[in-house]
Amino acid sequence: MNKTGKIILWSVIAAVLVGVLVWGIAGGSSFGNTWGNFIKNIRVDDFVDKLPDDAEVSEQFEKDAGEIRELSMRFVDENITVVPTDETVIRVEESSSRAIKSEDVMHYGIKNGELVVQSGKAGRVFGWTSNYQIDVKVMIPRSFTGTIDIETVSGVLSAGETNAASALYGTTSGDISVDGGTHKELRTDSVSGKIVIENVQASKLRADTMSGNIEVEGTFSELNVDTTSGNMRIDAAGARDIDMDTTSGEIDVKCGDVKNLEKISADSVSGNVGIELPEESGFTLSFDTVSGSQDNDFAMRNNVCGDGKIEIKVDTVSGGLRLAQK
Repeated sequence: MNKTGKIILWSVIAAVLVGVLVWGIAGGSSFGNTWGNFIKNIRVDDFVDKLPDDAEVSEQFEKDAGEIRELSMRFVDENITVVPTDETVIRVEESSSRAIKSEDVMHYGIKNGELVVQSGKAGRVFGWTSNYQIDVKVMIPRSFTGTIDIETVSGVLSAGETNAASALYGTTSGDISVDGGTHKELRTDSVSGKIVIENVQASKLRADTMSGNIEVEGTFSELNVDTTSGNMRIDAAGARDIDMDTTSGEIDVKCGDVKNLEKISADSVSGNVGIELPEESGFTLSFDTVSGSQDNDFAMRNNVCGDGKIEIKVDTVSGGLRLAQK
């Protein structure tokens, strides 16, 4: 998104928030009831994968991983933990400090090689589904190389080492953490939750949030990190292309290994951008700003340092740029 688009986006958000505030003040006690009625129209099963006709209901089950090419899970406020195993089955277990109500127990089934798992809370109101916490433990063989697609609305999602070719982890307000694993493609999406990715190897990584912070550490070829107001901290090894986009959040990226690095792009409105590179790095710098300052540790000649191999493009309105030597 370009600078003009971001400014427009924030203007629209501000107008909406002011409108909601005025509506709440004007509506008095009816505001809560109105909001509640609005939320009641949102059904979990409007956005989850549809279950097969022979779906089953249980607090725990296991399936032969050899029969599964894709694992799709949709939950509401359950916390989800993905655990790697050396077994040959995918096992899923629900647990709670109290007895799980029958209407809250998960549903599951297989259709065309896709294992679909759905919260038992489908069709009920977000945030008012129950007054107790359910935890979901998902045990996936390290040998599983299919697709993982797991989402929860307000629950916390944490994933250990998996080797799925493609992995998507998503929340609305819950935090996401991924520690370890090798993927062709890894994607994490949240609205307000924090995203932390560590010790991961992936050909492509995409991390998106609106107001949550993003922390990334690992070995990647392509990185695309996007946030609106959250800060981002990136420590990437072996990267070829790094693309970062924020409105007001701070950007801090470190590249210890620049052998394969071809391009760094950073786009911000008011957030500052910090880039750390090895002392011997060669790059060509393009810094487009309205009022942001520049602080550079490298010796430059006509915006070129050394052999100029790496293309660095930074675009801000008032955010400054700091280029530091490692």
